Amino acid sequence: MNLDRLWTGFGRSIRRHPLLADALLALALAVVSVGIIFIDAPARALPAPDAGQVFAFVLALAAITIRRWFTLTSLVLVVAAAVVLLVLQHRERPALTIAVAVLTYTYATRADRRRGWIAAGLTATVLILADLLWHESGGDRFAIFLWPGIGAAAGDAARSHRAYIAEAEERARQAEQSRDEEVRLRVAEERMRVARELHDVVAHRIAAVKVQATGARHILTYRPEQVAPALDHISRLSDTVLREMGSVIGLLRHSANDAVPGNAPVPGLSRLRGLLDEFTTAGLHIRHRQVGAARTLPVLADLAAYRIIQEGLTNAHKYGDGAADLTVTYTAGGVTVDIRNTIGVRPAPHGTGYGVIGMSERVATTGGTFTAGPTTKEHYTVHAELSAPIVAPAR
Repeated sequence: MNLDRLWTGFGRSIRRHPLLADALLALALAVVSVGIIFIDAPARALPAPDAGQVFAFVLALAAITIRRWFTLTSLVLVVAAAVVLLVLQHRERPALTIAVAVLTYTYATRADRRRGWIAAGLTATVLILADLLWHESGGDRFAIFLWPGIGAAAGDAARSHRAYIAEAEERARQAEQSRDEEVRLRVAEERMRVARELHDVVAHRIAAVKVQATGARHILTYRPEQVAPALDHISRLSDTVLREMGSVIGLLRHSANDAVPGNAPVPGLSRLRGLLDEFTTAGLHIRHRQVGAARTLPVLADLAAYRIIQEGLTNAHKYGDGAADLTVTYTAGGVTVDIRNTIGVRPAPHGTGYGVIGMSERVATTGGTFTAGPTTKEHYTVHAELSAPIVAPAR
């Protein structure tokens, strides 16, 4: 256990201090080169070190130690020293040969493939020519060519492996980022949906409650017998608000795999009559007209049509003259909702405009078109075309 801890600490120190790692590598290769000299020496006597060997050892040690910072410079100096020693002493130096291999490896890991192999080829060519011209015994020219090639091949493989790892990590990072962005987008969409539903549920009902409460306050003194029906209507509207808010909030308590409680049907045009009765009770006179035969719509289009009518009639009640025209047209391509009312004396306040934005977003989800605004000086019109084409039954 202590040896494992010691080895782990040593590896961590080496990674933190690359200069120390290269110095240890240079020292190890120097020991190897000394061993090669002893192996090649005659068995009867140990070779005496000369100035060329000492220079080769020192230069190889220094070049490998600084290889991360001066790679190409170190390679050029080592090759030049090997050539000079061949010219002066007609002998190869194993320390410089090993240094050439290490430096071509290092350069190949840092340069692109083309430059790495060009450097290895030039190095091998220079060393072979020098060996042909000045080595007294001819030398092992295959080994001279092999060492730079081995270094370049190993460096190219290491560089390709690092590039592959980096690319894989980048792809993983991008995939993680894409997942995070998708999650954020889904969360934002869900927040918008919940906010829109809460606005539709709360704003319209509370607006009707406010109208009824204001009317009850005005008639309390002059016609007290009409206060009780107004309070009853306020109570029913409040119950509806609480029930529908509970349905929307309840959706947030269930995951996508949970069953949604079935006691809260999604509003649609099948409940339009009840919605119109609420507005009529609240004091809005609605002239309702239906064109075409009613049919079952997709849930998204059905809910959107219901909410658009609810929003449009609420605005007509708040800012109109007490009356509104509603036309619902069923076609083969979908359903069209038109709401038209006379602009009242009290202008609409400059609010957030979430109601119109919400209607527009609902229409956009079905692939339809939407317009809302004054058509004349006296009239305001909401026009929504919801795409819900009739699907032919499969044969």
